[in-house]
Formats: sequence, structure tokens, C-alpha cells
Amino acid sequence: MEKSKTTTPIKNLYWTEKGKFQKTYNRIWESLIPASGEAGNSDAEAVRCVGRIYYDWFNNGFCNAVEGGMFSSYYGEMYDKATRYLNMGVTARLELEEKLCSGNDDEIEYFLELFMDDVLEKAGDNITDEEYLLGSFHKINSSIKNMSSLLEESIYADLYAEDYRRIRYCTKSIIQDAQAIQRRVEELTKEKK
Repeated sequence: MEKSKTTTPIKNLYWTEKGKFQKTYNRIWESLIPASGEAGNSDAEAVRCVGRIYYDWFNNGFCNAVEGGMFSSYYGEMYDKATRYLNMGVTARLELEEKLCSGNDDEIEYFLELFMDDVLEKAGDNITDEEYLLGSFHKINSSIKNMSSLLEESIYADLYAEDYRRIRYCTKSIIQDAQAIQRRVEELTKEKK
């Protein structure tokens, strides 16, 4: 983590999808971070943790993450995972938490961006193409299982209600989703080659 006294506003924020390692962030989030729960490896988990902290700042002004000038227990656990991932010592971790919980908006945004940069740079260097491909496969497989379950419930309900127009709409939507998944698998296969 850069130990600069300046908090010059950073123009290219991850929040506006223009972060320093934005492509790495997008790739990790799309391939390796589940819709809920922890990620399957420490690199993606560190990105998920700092991403959740980051999101709470930009979306909620830290109303969920910070209590009494320090991270709440839930966000504190994520903060600990991300800082341990960066091998930060206790003093550096406490200093960063103090800056992130300071109430100074410019300082918070500045150090959040640096925190995100540091985690993404390390994770991007560590994650292999095989891990991205495998992670994408698992996310797609999970999506298919969820869609199948939802489809089955919806069709039974619509059949019971004799809503055939709704059944046609759902079927068309599922076909479009399946085609999108097929295109994504083809993209990933091309990336692998």
C-alpha cells in the first residue's frame, strides 16, 4: 500500500468501471466469485472481500460496514482477510482501517482505490488461465441448475393456472439465456487457446 500523505482524488474509479486493474477485476468477478458465499480460492476471496467493502462505501456511505469509527464484525472479517492476503503487518492494517473509517470522503476513496489496486494486482498475477476457465465453468453450471429449478417451478405454476402465454414467454427467455451461456463458453474456449 502506498504511504502517501496526499489524498489527490483519483479520477479512474472502479465504481465507474475505469479502475487501474478494471479488466482484471471484471474477469475475476465474472469467473471466480459466486453470487453468494465465499470464493473458491484465496485470490478471488480477497477480491470479493475488498469489493464488498468498496461497494458498501460507494453504495451506502459505509452505513453497513463502519460502526463507531471501525469496521463492524462482518466487514471486519472481510477486511482482515484482504489485509492478510496482502501480508500487511498489524500496524499497517490498523493505520489503513483508521484512514478508511476516518469520515473524510476524499481520504476514504483514495485509500479504497489503492487497497483495491493492491489486491487486484496480486490476484491478477496469481490466478492462472485454467483457474479462470474452471471458475467460469462452475458459475455457468450453477446458473443452469438454478434456471432449471426455477423453470420447473414456473411451468408447474403456469400449467396449473393454464397461463400458456407465460409458458411460451419463459421458454423463449430460457432459450435466450442458454444461447448466451453457449456464447460465453465459446469465448472462454477461444481465450484458452
